[in-house]
Amino acid sequence: TSLAISSADTIVGVESGVISDMFGNVLTSSSTQVLSELTADAVVPELESVEVDFDVGRMSFHFSETVNASSFDATLVTVNSGSESVTLSGGKVLSGNSWVLELQMSDADVNALKYNPQLAVAASLTYISAETGLVADMSGNMLPEIDSGSAVEVSRLFQDSTSPRLLEVSLNLTSELISLSFDESINFTTFEASLLKLCPSNTSSASCLQLTGGQVTNANQHPAPFTSAQATTVV
Repeated sequence: TSLAISSADTIVGVESGVISDMFGNVLTSSSTQVLSELTADAVVPELESVEVDFDVGRMSFHFSETVNASSFDATLVTVNSGSESVTLSGGKVLSGNSWVLELQMSDADVNALKYNPQLAVAASLTYISAETGLVADMSGNMLPEIDSGSAVEVSRLFQDSTSPRLLEVSLNLTSELISLSFDESINFTTFEASLLKLCPSNTSSASCLQLTGGQVTNANQHPAPFTSAQATTVV
């Protein structure tokens, strides 16, 4: 903002009735006054609270004052739960200059957090730390480092309630493997190979081959950058 940058280019408008003297006489004239002095903001912003929503893959950062959205560096944020942690690789700030910034996390970061069953399982067990320079206020004052000893506890955490999607299936008859690729990390212990069937295209289900079982040999992957989670099954 270009407001209150210096005393020379800042004026204060005073309207009639703004104040009275000790005898009740009201200021009747309106006027403008150039500032005689302007003391710049030298107070650093503080991170007061954080919310995490795994369903939409977003984090909300609440600060003590309006901050400059363009100065926010998500790669300086670390999500901690006990000895486990994930440092964000990036993301997109969805909001403008405000005291609350909305960050759309990258797919890689969302799935890295989902993949680890020890991370971000409850708000009271999840903390946010950050290196110096995470964000600056509108006067350029940088947020100082938030180390593990002063990490901010997540105030609200919304778990993922969206079902995974199957993205791709491949079949290798030589190795007798079926590979299934999903849009997020999956729990391989829940996989039921007997619910798979192979069917000729454009035919009735009577021509399908229902699998009787199989063994998951490679699962719960979250490559960096994340592309898909896979469950490879021996048929």
